Amino acid sequence: MKRLVSLIIVIVFVIGSIPITFATYMGYDWSWYRDFTEELEVNTDDLYPNVPWFGEEYKEKRLKMYMDESEKRGYLTPAEKTLLSDILDSYINMVDETNEYLYSIEEYSEREKLYFKKYIDKDRDYRMFKDGKQIFICYTSSTIESLIDLMTYGIINENDRVLNLNAVPTRADGIIMAVKMYGGEDEALKGNIESPYTEVPEYAIPYVAYANKVGLLNPVVNGTKWDDSNLTYDEMRRFYTRVLEYKVSDGKEVDNVKTDSYAYACVPDMSSRFGTTYDYSRGGEVLQMGEPLRNGDLISIADKIINEKIKGSRKRLIDKHVDKKIVGKDLKKYMDIKDYFVMFDTNMFNRGEDVNDFTKLLYQYSRDYSQFSFVTFSSDHTAIGYRMEPENMIAYFQISTFNNSEDEAETLIYNVLVDLGLSDSKAEKYASSVLSVPFKRTKDVVTGEHEVKFNKLRIVSSYVDYNNLIVVEIYRK
Repeated sequence: MKRLVSLIIVIVFVIGSIPITFATYMGYDWSWYRDFTEELEVNTDDLYPNVPWFGEEYKEKRLKMYMDESEKRGYLTPAEKTLLSDILDSYINMVDETNEYLYSIEEYSEREKLYFKKYIDKDRDYRMFKDGKQIFICYTSSTIESLIDLMTYGIINENDRVLNLNAVPTRADGIIMAVKMYGGEDEALKGNIESPYTEVPEYAIPYVAYANKVGLLNPVVNGTKWDDSNLTYDEMRRFYTRVLEYKVSDGKEVDNVKTDSYAYACVPDMSSRFGTTYDYSRGGEVLQMGEPLRNGDLISIADKIINEKIKGSRKRLIDKHVDKKIVGKDLKKYMDIKDYFVMFDTNMFNRGEDVNDFTKLLYQYSRDYSQFSFVTFSSDHTAIGYRMEPENMIAYFQISTFNNSEDEAETLIYNVLVDLGLSDSKAEKYASSVLSVPFKRTKDVVTGEHEVKFNKLRIVSSYVDYNNLIVVEIYRK
């Protein structure tokens, strides 16, 4: 009996861990959701068009299509594309040679071999072999993709030292990347900025001077010798945290800079690769003892922070580059397309089938407004799936009023409803009615429900008192 109970618990746990598979197994048809959202007449003036690599299953092929498209649009030069293609091809060849070697000395089923061939991105502790000898490549195809991203943005060029993804960067390499991410490379290279540092490598002199001027380096006395030892993981995080305009102490006795609260929480974790481990106390992938930082790590985190919010601002770091005319608006939009399809690709195990203008619209708002978040079947099956069948809910979004004005929340509701197909006057009236609820704590958890019907939709909005949220639920009418 005990064995039976244990078996039942295991089965329930496994099923709970794979909700989409379970839903499919039970035979429920979710196609109505995809079909319904595709029928909606959504304002697509500013939305992302489809791209040729959407739905492409093999990562190396998708990356090649991505590079082709970037070159076609003029974001990559032919020389840059050739360079990136060579890096990717070299990696693929190493993986293929490794697999063939492992097939010859170890027993793998045909199914396992097919898996190795199909998915080249091995995230951690992946053994590489060259001529039968083990070698260590501390990056994956995800790192190469980040390199393609940064070169497409124009942040990295074909002469940069970090192109050797497996090499160990120096502090000068780290500060050069920080200046590039900060959007200050042009200014750094233009002028003769005075620097308190001596013995700086010649190629890094203008970058170090600029970094000192804008606060990417903490103040030191004139004549301080530049330490160009290998860049550490902690120092890389400090540089990138300052890129987002937080103040961070170096942790030395001579450094009296006070670290901003929650500064490090704003910097993404590094991507996993050989020589990393998951550390619960740090909240992400960290280097194992004795394993040096690599250029690939600099690039993987740089690619992530480009979409992080700047301290005290609703703008992402990429918006700063757009404002400085380093990155054009069309290029920013193109890269948002790419991120969207990575997130909502139907080949991803935990996503739904709805990749259309309806989902794009809500995703766009979540990218552009820090107080906006959304859930649809395609973005989070487990969060909404159980509510959809009985109530026909297709999505909901939330707007935080904790750190934002009522006017901003009202404008955001108005904009979303207009893009979903409601007339200007009715959207304005509806948004105003939602915000007419007094923003004060009461005994009620939810106050002031409001409803409007249009474009096959029924919109219900309410103010959730205890956490200062406006919740807008979207149903089939």
